[in-house]
Amino acid sequence: MTINGSARQMKMKKKKDSVHADNGTKQEQVKKRKGHVHAKTSEIPGNVTVEKVKNTKAIDTKWPKKRKRNEDSSEQQRPAKIQHQDGAPNWRQVRADAAEIKDRRKAHNKMYEVGKHMKKLWEEVRVDKCPEERRRQLLPELVNMVRGRVPQMVRAHDRARVCETLFELGGPETRAVLFDEVRQQLVELSRDKYARHFVLKILSYGSAEQKQAVGEGFRGRVPALMGHKFASEVGEAYFRDCAPPEAQQRMLMEFYGTEFLIMGSEPRDMAQLIAEHPEKRVIYLTNTRSQLQALLDKQLLTGTLAHRLLREYLSLCAEADRADVVESLREAVVTMLHTKDGARVGLMCLWWGTAKDRKAIVKSLKTYAQKACTDEHGFLVMLALFDVVDDTRLVRKALLDEMMTNIVDIVASEHGRKVVHYLLSPRSTVYFHPQLIATLAEGDQNSTSKKDPEVRRRELLEGVSEPLLKTASIHCLEWMADSNMCILMTHILTKCTADSLKLPLMQLARRLAEPVTSTADGHLVNNSAAYMQLKKLIQADRQRSVANASVLFSTLILQELSADALISWLASNRTAFLLVIMLETEVPAVVEKVLEVMLPHSKKLKPACKGAEILKKKLSAASKQMKTTYCGD
Repeated sequence: MTINGSARQMKMKKKKDSVHADNGTKQEQVKKRKGHVHAKTSEIPGNVTVEKVKNTKAIDTKWPKKRKRNEDSSEQQRPAKIQHQDGAPNWRQVRADAAEIKDRRKAHNKMYEVGKHMKKLWEEVRVDKCPEERRRQLLPELVNMVRGRVPQMVRAHDRARVCETLFELGGPETRAVLFDEVRQQLVELSRDKYARHFVLKILSYGSAEQKQAVGEGFRGRVPALMGHKFASEVGEAYFRDCAPPEAQQRMLMEFYGTEFLIMGSEPRDMAQLIAEHPEKRVIYLTNTRSQLQALLDKQLLTGTLAHRLLREYLSLCAEADRADVVESLREAVVTMLHTKDGARVGLMCLWWGTAKDRKAIVKSLKTYAQKACTDEHGFLVMLALFDVVDDTRLVRKALLDEMMTNIVDIVASEHGRKVVHYLLSPRSTVYFHPQLIATLAEGDQNSTSKKDPEVRRRELLEGVSEPLLKTASIHCLEWMADSNMCILMTHILTKCTADSLKLPLMQLARRLAEPVTSTADGHLVNNSAAYMQLKKLIQADRQRSVANASVLFSTLILQELSADALISWLASNRTAFLLVIMLETEVPAVVEKVLEVMLPHSKKLKPACKGAEILKKKLSAASKQMKTTYCGD
């Protein structure tokens, strides 16, 4: 029993020791897996090997303890919160102490003092008031400071401006020095937040060779760089301002497919390529759409290059793809109106879009109506919008009301006046070039517009007639004296038929009925442009009479014409012709009024001028006709 019991105890003891040993081994393995004992070696400059350890407790080697702050050193201490007597912190003193400590730290930087002196000189050089002799003295000194450090300096937010000013104000030699240092890094600098501005200065003030070098750097990388937030600005500037037509087309070809990334092929647009290789049509269009979608997702579809690419795609893609693209672009049309190709894309979106797409485009233009009307290319989109959008109520509420609020600023622009002319007389060859009319006519066959064009135009005219006449009554004399505005003024007074028509006509009649003292005075008839428009206003009395208008311009003039003024009118050639035109209208009320005014002065009428001679004949014929009419009755 004793032997067996002792043997059993010995056996149990060995088993227990083995279990402990196994547990120890397992614990070490777990620690290794968790990284408690984990070391790597890495090389650093100087051929020194450093062992990186994550757990300092697992090895004998210990890192030196963190250095304690010197309580007596003012440089290591943070600024204390100095308190007022009431216990509140003195933040002004705290900020002053923090600024002082910051200056001490900057003083240890070798370039700090150099940069500080450089920026002082730059502040003096860059202002317009700097004398030319002083500027010539400072520029070489600044060039010596930046020499050899240009690639690093243009990446800093403050020193980059020094380099930009040097490139702008320096001569060809200075620009060559700066450019040579960054020639090999133009693409990398174009991607940098601050350095890209220096590359833009190269495109603005550099030589033709330097600009070409920037374009060569983009070769083969155009899609990637145009998709970059900062590099796209440089690429757009080169494409828009510096690249010749061949280089522009090569940049566009890189979006068609990877085969064009390797240069050497002749520059051709997408239509030419598809005509030569019809089997690759789908490939070219698919690649282009994927690139455009990437630009749209990054909100980079705002440049000339992207707009031209988009115009090519919309002109050649299938109707289903076109509908998808228009739906994606309808909110972004307002951002594309500033370029020629972007405005053309806007026309396509209006022509081929659904009613829902058009509604979204109209709403996106809200608050931008004035800018769109006065833009060199954007005004064309406004004209197309008036042609195709059936919901005139939405157009009046979203756009026309805003336009009428800012109508004085809009008509001050040449393009703004075209928009107003189009509302009054759409597609009129008197006010619009045939080529522009032909461009707008391309959208007449769209399948979305259902309303009769004449009904749509009449509804729009009704929405602007009253506001235009009220504005004209305020500025009628001012606009009539201006050679550009008088045409618009006449157009408004002949096409608008609201109740406010009488007020501006009355003001013009009073101003016109003043005596004509000489050909050099400020009378309206002495202004050649105003005189031509006054004749048209008098001739328009025939249309007003047919429309049973209650106001006739001729009768208003004759009512305001005094005896002295009439005598001066008979002695002036232009005013005599105005009376002749009144008789030629053949409006009975006007002819009777002219005869009534002129008969007491018929003896004083001497053919001193051609107008007076014709007037005398017209008066004689008109009086005979009136007598014949009365006798017949």
